[in-house]
Amino acid sequence: MGAIGRKVATIEMKLRGAKTKSPMLNFLSFGNFNSNFKPNRTKFDWLSSDNNQVDKYIADPLCGFICTTSFYRELFSGVLEVNKLEEYKKTPKNLPIYIFSGDRDPVGDMGKGVKEVYENYKKCGVKDVTLRLYENGRHEMFHEVNKDEVFKDLISWLDAHNK
Repeated sequence: MGAIGRKVATIEMKLRGAKTKSPMLNFLSFGNFNSNFKPNRTKFDWLSSDNNQVDKYIADPLCGFICTTSFYRELFSGVLEVNKLEEYKKTPKNLPIYIFSGDRDPVGDMGKGVKEVYENYKKCGVKDVTLRLYENGRHEMFHEVNKDEVFKDLISWLDAHNK
């Protein structure tokens, strides 16, 4: 969605204003994320398989709101920028990196995008890159049914790298 999304967001921003909330851009950004989780209980099922966590998200007034046209333009611009190989090359080669995601996270393209990030760091010479994909995990791994395992793995990795 990067380049096209940025163009659409820029047009929408010029037509409607930078601070105008955009249901259209919200739909283009997140509208398809639930399609792999049928039947849908809510429009946020893609976040977690833990229904209680999804319900807490929905109940939180600071979550799930529609963002402004300028937010979406900056989001798409940022996505384009961070995915450039030149940006990966700026990473210190001795910086340990821990990447984790659910293999059912639509933001990470069901693990494919996350693997691509991992491969890009390796390609650019970063020596210590760890990738952990959690089976059936969705977007919010700290709010998944296996969150104890996720925290345990992260703490173990941090302990191993705290020398």
